[in-house]
This record gives sequence, C-alpha cells and structure tokens, in this order.
Amino acid sequence: MDCLTGLVPEQQGYKFPFYCVAASLILTALVTLFLNMDITIVKSDQSWRKEMSWLLTWPAAGYYAILIVNGMCFATRANFYPIFLEEQLKVTDEWWGYLVTIGAIASIILQLIAGILHGYIGIGSMNLIILCSVISALKSIIVAFFEPVTPDSTPWGLIIIQWMDLQVTQYVGVIGYASKIAPSHLRAAALGISTSCLFVIGIRKKDKRMNTHPNFINDEA
Repeated sequence: MDCLTGLVPEQQGYKFPFYCVAASLILTALVTLFLNMDITIVKSDQSWRKEMSWLLTWPAAGYYAILIVNGMCFATRANFYPIFLEEQLKVTDEWWGYLVTIGAIASIILQLIAGILHGYIGIGSMNLIILCSVISALKSIIVAFFEPVTPDSTPWGLIIIQWMDLQVTQYVGVIGYASKIAPSHLRAAALGISTSCLFVIGIRKKDKRMNTHPNFINDEA
C-alpha cells in the first residue's frame, strides 16, 4: 500500500507467459513420445586420434567456423537486445515477458516448419543454416529502426520480428550437416561440438554493465 495515497499499486503478473512456455515444452515432450528411433551401438578398434580425423577436413572446419560466428552473434543478441528494448524502445517488463513467450512458441513452430522444408521439400542442411543465420541477423538490423513504444500501444513490430530469431531453428540443419561430415557412430560427438560452437563460444563476451543490469544475473561468481 502507498503510504501517501493509501492506494494499493497494481502488480504485474507474469504467470500467463510462463504457463504458455510450460505448455509448449509439454507439447514438445508429448511429440517425442511418438518418435521411433533404432539405435545401433558401433564399436571401433581405431585410435581416438584417427577416429576424430574427420574434424580436420575442409567441410568440417568451414561448418564449425560458421557455427562459431553464429554463436557470437547469438551472444550479442541475447545480451544487448533486452537492454535495447528497455532503454531505447521503452518496452515494459510486462511486454518483455509476452515477447519472450511469443519467441519461445515461435521457435517451436518454426522448428517444425524447418523440419518439413529439410525433410520433404529438400532444402539442404547448410542452406538451411545460412538462411536462418541471415534472417536472425536481419532481426538485429530491423529493430534498430523502430520507434519507442508508447505506454498504451501494442508493439506489433516487435511481435512480428520475434519470428525472425532462428538461432534454435537452424539446429535442424545443424543435425543434418553433422550427420554428413561425421561417421555414423560419432554423430553425438559432432553435435556436441556444434552445440559448443553455437551456445558456448562467444557467450561470455559481455559488457561489464551486464553484471549489474536488472535484466541479467551475475554469473561471474
């Protein structure tokens, strides 16, 4: 209660966005129950160094170089995009929660679409990776031209460009290309390296202000 006016301030609720994300994750888990995968264990007598020699080929080197660049771009968007929305576009905490929810739902839907394009339409794995990378980069460019959001308006532009963040969607192409460059029994290793390139390398390139900004948690400890 406000000690001067005696009024109870309206509190923002964040349950609905989290419920939407939880429902999306549960739906994804239910879909995986119907997947039928046959896994064959392969044992090799080759040395570890010889088994991993495929990493020294040009297709593998170029592929992982692209993923490292994508990972650094992802880190830039993940770190600075929320700050830009808050400080430059004046997006409220409530709308930020809605935008995060929309982005999570869009990511799931776009992954399904990417799977159809890759598996049935015939778009190549690397083509899909590059396409997703270009569209994700365009999101960072387009948002720079947006005007600040007024308190009573709906940020339709921000809602639309949430569908342009394809960092996770490109993993459909990542799985396909990793399956081509690595031996069948080392696909898990190839995907593990891919994940490190995308979501680990470059992720700690943060501005020092991140440690105290309310939108971020200090993970230096």
